[in-house]
Amino acid sequence: MDRPPSRSFAARLVLTYVGAVFGLLFLIGSASTLFTFQLYARTTNEVIMASSRTIQLRIASYGAQRVPLARLAPRLTAELFRPRIRVAVYDERHRLLSESAPLRATTGVVGAIASLMDLQEAQIPVSTGFVLVTADMEQLQDTLRSYWTLMLPLGVLGIALAWGAGWLITRQAMLPLTQISAAMRRFARGDFRPEPIRSTSDDEIGELAHSYNGALHQVRLAIAERDRSEAEIRQFIADAGHELRTPLTVIMGYLDVLEDGAVDAPGIRERVFTTLRQESRRMRLLIERLIYLARLERGEANVREIVDVSVVVSRVATSLGPVEGAERVEVSTVPDARVVADEGEIVEAVRNLVDNALKYAPGSKVTVSTAVQGDEVLLVVGDHGPGMSEQDQAHAFDRFYRGRGNGDVEGTGLGLAIVKRAVQRAEGTIAVESRPGEGTQFTIHLPHATGNRRTMLRRSGDS
Repeated sequence: MDRPPSRSFAARLVLTYVGAVFGLLFLIGSASTLFTFQLYARTTNEVIMASSRTIQLRIASYGAQRVPLARLAPRLTAELFRPRIRVAVYDERHRLLSESAPLRATTGVVGAIASLMDLQEAQIPVSTGFVLVTADMEQLQDTLRSYWTLMLPLGVLGIALAWGAGWLITRQAMLPLTQISAAMRRFARGDFRPEPIRSTSDDEIGELAHSYNGALHQVRLAIAERDRSEAEIRQFIADAGHELRTPLTVIMGYLDVLEDGAVDAPGIRERVFTTLRQESRRMRLLIERLIYLARLERGEANVREIVDVSVVVSRVATSLGPVEGAERVEVSTVPDARVVADEGEIVEAVRNLVDNALKYAPGSKVTVSTAVQGDEVLLVVGDHGPGMSEQDQAHAFDRFYRGRGNGDVEGTGLGLAIVKRAVQRAEGTIAVESRPGEGTQFTIHLPHATGNRRTMLRRSGDS
C-alpha cells in the first residue's frame, strides 16, 4: 500500500529505454560486424588470388627446371606463406606433401561465419598433383575471438550505462508523479495541507504538476474559507447569544417583579410594561436582522434586475417622513444611475446607512447623493457628526460592533454588516472615511448597468 504506484510504471519505462538502447547497440554491432567480416573476406580473397598467380609463375619456373613435386612442395609453401591463407601441396593421390599451416578442425560457428563470408579457395594443377590455397581458419577463429572479446564487454558496458542513465532520467521525469501520488495518499489520510509540487519541465508531466498545484491552491482556499466560515459561525453564535441575553435578562427580571405582585406600586406598572415592550421590540428587531443577514451570507439566489439607485434613494428619503430627524436628510441624485442588483437589498443598504447617520450624528445634516463615473455608480451617504476613530473604522462592518461611546444609542450592531453583504452581492464595494469631530462618509461603488450588462441580464432572464 505504501509503495508508490508509479514505481512499476517507471521500471517499465526503464526497461523500454534499455530495450531500445540494446536494440540500437545490436543493430550497430551487427552492421559493424558485417562490415568487418566483409572487409576481412575481401582482403583474404585478394590475397588468395594474388598467391594463386604467384604459384602459377613459380610452378612454371620450377617446371622448366624439371624439379620433382616432392622437392618443390616445401619450397612453395615456405615462399608463399602469407597471413590469412593456408597453402598446401598434394600429389595425384591427394596425399599431403607440404603445408604452410596445419589444418585444424573449426567449430560450427566459425564454419557458418566462414560460409557466410563467401571465402574463396584456389586449386592450381601441377603435372603430378595440385596446390590448394584456402583461408586460414585458425587465424579467422583467432580474429573472431579477438573481435568478440572487444565487442561483448563494450555491449555490456553500453547496456549498463543505458540502464543507469535510463533510471536517472526516468526517476527525474517521474518525480512529480511520485510527489503527487504521495500527496494524494496524505489527502487520503486526512492531511489536507501538502506542499506544492515543484516542476520546471514543460511536458505533459510538468503540465500535470502545474494542474495539481492549481487544484491544491483551490483546496487550500476552500479550507481557509471553511475555517473562516466556521470561525465566523462560532463568533456569530456567541455574539447573537450575548446580544439576546440582555433583553431576555431584562424581561425575566420584570417577570419576577410581576410574579412578586409589585406592579400595584405607583408608576411601576407603566414602567414594567413600557420596558417589556421596548425589550421585546429590540429582541424582535435583532432576530429579524439576524435572519436577514444569515440569508444574505448563505448566498441565496436573489432577484437581479435593473435598479435605478437614484429612484431607490428618493423612495427611502420619502419613507423617512415619520422618522425623527428625517428633515435633516438632503438628497442629490443624477439620472440613469442604473445597476444590476436585487432592489430589496439595495433599499435595505440605503435605509441602514441613512438610519445610522441619523442616530450617530444627531443634529447634523445627512447628505445622500448618487453619481455616475465611467462604468461605476457611486452612492455617498455623509454627515458632519462626531466621526469615527481608526479602530471603529476598522471594525465598522463587523457584526454586533457598535463602537466606543455609542452604548447609549439604540441599535443592534448589524446594520453596516447587512449593508456590506448587500453591496457585495451586487458586485460592488463599500468604503468608509471619517475623522473624529469632522463627520463620516460611506461610499458605495456599483458596476454601472451599461448596454452590454443589460443585454446579458435580459438573456439570462430569458433562459
